[in-house]
Amino acid sequence: GGTSPPGLVGGDLPRAPQELREWATGAMPSSKKLDEDRGLLAHATREADYQATAAHHKHILDPEHLEPLHRDELSFAPKHLRTSRQRWVWLGVVCCACALASGPVGAWPTLEPLFIRAGIFSGPTQKQNLDGIYSLSMACQLGGSLPAGLLYDKFGGRKCALWGGLGASVGLLLMACACWYPVSFSWLMWIGYPLAQFAGQINTYGIFVFIWLIPDHQNLVSSAAGGVQCISDMLALVVVGLSSCCNFFVGSFLFTIAILSALAGCVCYTVVPDKHTMLQFATVALDDGEHGDPLQEVEGEVGCCGKGSNVERSVEVMKKHTSANALLLLFSVAYCLSIIFPIQQMLFYYEALFPGKSPLPERLVDIWAVMYGVGGFVCALFGGALCDKLGLRNFVIMVSACSGLVAALLPFPSFAMQVGAQVGMTIGLSLYIIIVNRFAMLYASPDLFGTFSGVQFTVISVAMLACMQTITACMSAVGKGPLKYQIPYVGLGSISLVLGLVLAVYGTATPRVRVGGGEGEQEE
Repeated sequence: GGTSPPGLVGGDLPRAPQELREWATGAMPSSKKLDEDRGLLAHATREADYQATAAHHKHILDPEHLEPLHRDELSFAPKHLRTSRQRWVWLGVVCCACALASGPVGAWPTLEPLFIRAGIFSGPTQKQNLDGIYSLSMACQLGGSLPAGLLYDKFGGRKCALWGGLGASVGLLLMACACWYPVSFSWLMWIGYPLAQFAGQINTYGIFVFIWLIPDHQNLVSSAAGGVQCISDMLALVVVGLSSCCNFFVGSFLFTIAILSALAGCVCYTVVPDKHTMLQFATVALDDGEHGDPLQEVEGEVGCCGKGSNVERSVEVMKKHTSANALLLLFSVAYCLSIIFPIQQMLFYYEALFPGKSPLPERLVDIWAVMYGVGGFVCALFGGALCDKLGLRNFVIMVSACSGLVAALLPFPSFAMQVGAQVGMTIGLSLYIIIVNRFAMLYASPDLFGTFSGVQFTVISVAMLACMQTITACMSAVGKGPLKYQIPYVGLGSISLVLGLVLAVYGTATPRVRVGGGEGEQEE
């Protein structure tokens, strides 16, 4: 009859003939040339659908498209988050609190000499146990991204910040107990250190809430989470300094940080908004006034709307863009190994590279704490803006070059070269997380961000753990000396560089809906 097709109005069909636009609005009988013009109507409908979908993609893919939030749009917001200045101030407070809750445990090479002096695992298996604890903690931190993401998507950043602070406190207390009573309780390090790392990671999810509270600076907020970890690691220098000048025991330091971590979690709980409020902020940030409820549409278009769990939805999203996500995962495994493996072996590699009773190994690990703390924070804080400036493809190339630089400098028995390698590791480790978060923002909706990135990191962690065990077993066959370290360092760095270039060329294309294609048909 003369009724309009559901969901279409005359303005949605700019390229349709005048007769069809009049028919769509009910102003013309449906019998006029409908048979011969039905194909034109179908094409115009697909064109309108594509234009609407492209607008939704623009929200996610173009950070400059998101405008600052205005106070008159935020009547639902808590009083302390209604102005832009308030939100920036409280973001700073949350970052400082998360730095305490994460603790200094990420600076493993700096703390390792203190653990050795405390008598942790004293004996011939000391190195094996300490290396194993670090490998386990890194695997738990990466693999823990999935449960952490699920917690974030289900309960929101507010509760994650509280639970993370309390969990980090428990882990740090177990580590302090191991340092106080190393003969009987060194084994507590196997529980305390991974727990402190994992709980600190959960705590930092409180920062990700501000992605939608400050939508015009999403990459800056995202990179602030990495910067917090860098600042947190600088706390290791405090205990090193206190130990040198005042004989302050590392166990007492860990106990103090444990108390502060619990307090930091409580502070975050009072400041960070709950999940419902965050989604309201996201709805306002994504709404351009033309396409209805943007949050709902983004969930449907980008977030792979389905009735399954968030994990199933995340897997479906990855299947839709198989090549890009597969390249990202392969690159991530090689890249993390090329950076994290030298960090894990840093003290022992320097001892092999500078034999004898040289003071250089401990000087270098102390420099690493400063380098990663200050340089890592600066890189993480401004890396998001740099990614926006360069574009994702060029940014991936730059980050990949860091692993090549590290692989090229590590074999040289020179103090300056090793400091240069640390610069490469600092930049590379700080900026890499921006790539992963960027992919999560490209392909996942706001309510799926945590789970999607968690699925990615789970795959990466399992592959990393298997590769680390294999590489360690092969290293024992090489013998002693720096060569057994240098072979995997150079090999992993070279593989990472090649995969990074491939990812930059083939894996960073913006996902688009094919014009005139079937329903839901997409291409990369």
